Amino acid sequence: MRQAMTIRLEDGDRARRYTMGDFKPLAVHYREKRFQVHVMMEYAQLALDKIARALSLVLDYFSLGRIKFVNKYFADRKEVIERATTQEAYRKIVEKLGNPVQVSTVGCPLEQNTLILAGPGSGKTTVVVHRCAYLLQVERVPPRQILVLCFNHSAAVSLRKRLSALVGKDARGVLVATYHGAAMRIAGISVRDMAEANRDKEIDFEKVILDAVSLLKGELRFRGSGPTRCGNSSWGVTATFW
Repeated sequence: MRQAMTIRLEDGDRARRYTMGDFKPLAVHYREKRFQVHVMMEYAQLALDKIARALSLVLDYFSLGRIKFVNKYFADRKEVIERATTQEAYRKIVEKLGNPVQVSTVGCPLEQNTLILAGPGSGKTTVVVHRCAYLLQVERVPPRQILVLCFNHSAAVSLRKRLSALVGKDARGVLVATYHGAAMRIAGISVRDMAEANRDKEIDFEKVILDAVSLLKGELRFRGSGPTRCGNSSWGVTATFW
């Protein structure tokens, strides 16, 4: 369950560029939210052993300062409380990879763009799968904000299965598609639509990708059964991909 939020921008604000500094006021809120989740987990673990220890944790949470509380209950695992997931999940997604290059790539900052350049059989797909899992369970990125593009249908099916096996139902909502499949979704058309529009000639699959790019740039708009050229219109589509 997530709280719904609708944001409407005035025409004059559409050109504004937001930076990481605009979101810093929210950092404290989410840091404390993660901290409280870990406190509740610690309470549950202590309660399984002895309820008196768990109750003592509750009293300390409301009486000790944050630093003293962390030093008492998380002294040897302070990094855990900064993550929005359990230590077990983090170990499965990141630490079990073993390879230091893969570990650093999977856990790199959200604002960092990363190019993975490697040959066949080197573990590129593994990195992509675990990076998606990291975004979902460690950074808590909503699944609908994650797009994974593959060169062919077989690769897309395989990656989707591996991601589901790693994070379970958290993978629902992540769009794993081929380049052409994603382009058709953006353009709002199907293979059937293209076949009917090109009855006397071969389907131009390259055009659907170009149309999708133009839609994202605001150079095309939807009209009738498909995208049409905007001309000088300022109308556009804004999309965020992870």
